[in-house]
Amino acid sequence: MQLAICGTFDVRNLGDLLFPLIARHELGKRLGTVELRAYSYHSRSAQTWPFEVETLSRLAQDLETIDGVLIGGGDLIRFDKEVAPNYLPSDPSIPHPTGYWLSPAVLAVDRGCPLVWNAPGVHGDIPEWSHGLMRLAFANSGYIAVRDELSRLALTRFAGDVEIAAVPDTAFGIAALLDGPGHAPSFERRRPELKPEQPYVVIQSAGDLADAAHWLKGMASRSGGMRIVSVPAGPALGDDDAVLREILPDAVRFSEWPHPLFIAELIRGAAGVVCVSLHMTICALAFGVPVFRPAHRFEGKFASLRKFESVYELPSSPVAGAGELDRRFGRKRIEPAAAAAIAAVDAHWDKLADALSRRDVRRGTAGASFLQSLPIALEATHGRLATARGDAAVARVVELEAALAAVRQSTSWKVTAPMRWVRRLFDPHASRPQRPVLRFERLAGGSLARQPFEWAEVGDLFLPRDGAALASSYPSDRFKTVTGYDGEKHYAYEARALVHLGGRGVEAAGGLSESWRQLASDLLSPSYRVALSRLIGRDLSTAPMEAYVCHYGADAWLGPHLDLHDKVLTHVLYFNIAWDAADGGCLKILNSKNIDDEVATILPVVGNSSILIRSDRSWHAVSKVRTNAPESRRSMNVIFYRPGAKSTMWPKGDATSLHDYRG
Repeated sequence: MQLAICGTFDVRNLGDLLFPLIARHELGKRLGTVELRAYSYHSRSAQTWPFEVETLSRLAQDLETIDGVLIGGGDLIRFDKEVAPNYLPSDPSIPHPTGYWLSPAVLAVDRGCPLVWNAPGVHGDIPEWSHGLMRLAFANSGYIAVRDELSRLALTRFAGDVEIAAVPDTAFGIAALLDGPGHAPSFERRRPELKPEQPYVVIQSAGDLADAAHWLKGMASRSGGMRIVSVPAGPALGDDDAVLREILPDAVRFSEWPHPLFIAELIRGAAGVVCVSLHMTICALAFGVPVFRPAHRFEGKFASLRKFESVYELPSSPVAGAGELDRRFGRKRIEPAAAAAIAAVDAHWDKLADALSRRDVRRGTAGASFLQSLPIALEATHGRLATARGDAAVARVVELEAALAAVRQSTSWKVTAPMRWVRRLFDPHASRPQRPVLRFERLAGGSLARQPFEWAEVGDLFLPRDGAALASSYPSDRFKTVTGYDGEKHYAYEARALVHLGGRGVEAAGGLSESWRQLASDLLSPSYRVALSRLIGRDLSTAPMEAYVCHYGADAWLGPHLDLHDKVLTHVLYFNIAWDAADGGCLKILNSKNIDDEVATILPVVGNSSILIRSDRSWHAVSKVRTNAPESRRSMNVIFYRPGAKSTMWPKGDATSLHDYRG
């Protein structure tokens, strides 16, 4: 069986090189003799690389003899250009970065090849120009698996009737590969370098592990003979041993980057692994080896690692908590969460192999090379149209339609669907499906600060047109005045309910614009909870939530406070088109209850937001809006509570009179 797997298999990075090796092993067990051909931007020879890699320039012609196409894994589904330093296609007709995942998928659909997705992740925004091609690729796939729930939610709108499965990263299958028949371990040949009688610990050769290296050096000394092995997980992503070499001069090192399976074997025999790499961590979990990571590296795609008991946070200093962590070293039984992940990946391969075994009738097309480079044309044309006006915009649409006319006439409906979609995109009278206004991927990809407490500032939560619509239609009805002193803080502002605590509907939705009704719907969606959970590394799926709009007119303010104990997290979104910090109304992140002891100031401009995790140190305030400020401050609070909490803003039976704040 001839299969193609497409991705970034031409770079020196542990995870990227494990995916084809594991796929070949698992598909061979299920489908018999399989030739799995890897395709990436650049060709690689098996004489100097772990396996043969062919250039994607050949894929269109090779599909004549290929029986199925796999995409992934890794963070493949992305549109940003900065994938890795200097990583670009060798052929200018291949789009970047969609050339190693979207173009192959479209080609596979056009040729009638079974198309499956091998648990890739979605990284960043999905631009509008790609939506037609995304629907073409995903709605015609035989099987779709992604590696986390947020990726699944991001792709659901493109998949039609095809179910999307969220499965663990397929690197959890590394143990089955190393233990499988036909694997020839390379580890034993190099073990003399490690002195077999001594236990050892592996540290990733990464510059941001300098503090960890100091702690590890002390641990090795306290253990009375633990060796340290320094290994780069991803030289392509900047791993470099230069910093660690000064701290750990006696560590075992290798003259060249080891084979990825040798790295996996090395991890299997270790007493522990110190790293930031996701795939070094997964390999260790698959073997029951404890992992030690910096506290700030449990965010974004790493958030799922918090559920594993054998993944530990490194101490904040070389001596803090050192004795306790020293006792964590030593290979143990594979923990239940890791065993469950391994079982889920095994079931994933059953379904993927079944999808590949179902053949479709081939449908050749004269436009294969055009289809491969189509994302380049769509992206460029969309950029021109986005800035065009009036007759110029119409002219561009006509120009694009003329360029695609031959393709429309000679290919199937599915292939021409994205072209017709391009025209509809720029037709003001065309109907548009409902879509979220909140950019969940921006929220999930934010960075959580740890000092003076856990908080984050996340911007660009709305596309420009959505932000403008929300700001211009900011609610003004059904507000109540909130003033006083609750024993902790002074306050004076106005508030309007949007979602009552634990509610499933939108309060007084008839008074809201379409944009605000959609935003409220976004807040009630599972996607929003998943995105926030991924950002903070904690599960918010069952936490009761309430949301209300806050209007700060002249002299309105909120004094320094910590938030009530029942609150878990507050997400504040802002809706002013512009704002001058001199006019007050800014959120202040504080070191203490002194309003002048500030760490950061956050402007209330539309698209910006702040996330505050409640603790005994989470002091914050809103500075007083200047009396003659040109406009009021406009925001929204979304609050997640502990189970059983009651709302203090909207208590049961509240009969406070409501008004339009504009008078």
